[in-house]
Amino acid sequence: MSATTALTGQGGWPMSCLLTPAAEPFFCGTYYPKASLLQLLRQVSDAWTHRRDEVLAGGRRIVQALGVAPASGFGTPLAAAELERAEAQLAGGYDWQGGGFGTAPKFPPSMVAEFLLRHWAATGAGRALAMVQGSCEAMAAAGCTTSSQAALPATR
Repeated sequence: MSATTALTGQGGWPMSCLLTPAAEPFFCGTYYPKASLLQLLRQVSDAWTHRRDEVLAGGRRIVQALGVAPASGFGTPLAAAELERAEAQLAGGYDWQGGGFGTAPKFPPSMVAEFLLRHWAATGAGRALAMVQGSCEAMAAAGCTTSSQAALPATR
């Protein structure tokens, strides 16, 4: 994710990170529709075949740049009131009828789910757990829906 945010300015899910055999990222992005992903893979195959040295050098430069990047994060833990406000803000963007956050297309916000589960574990906040459970149940039932769509029937 560090490489993805460094190269694109943002992160997201699903994340696409192409690596050299030495596990050095040389191309990163987030969601690609199938046609775009297939085109990207053809271009990467061409680059790997005809310009492999450039690809490998790019991966080394990215790893080197990430190695000197400043550490992120907060110097002090967040106060309980700040965590409560974050949970309330997430609840305001949660689709209580269809599951998930925001409108379609919905992608599972893994960092949001992790925060909500940690918040629930620390505080017992039922609303935090309900948002995670509702999102997971909607995905298991064929994906999150918007409140204007009917929920898809479960497969047999």
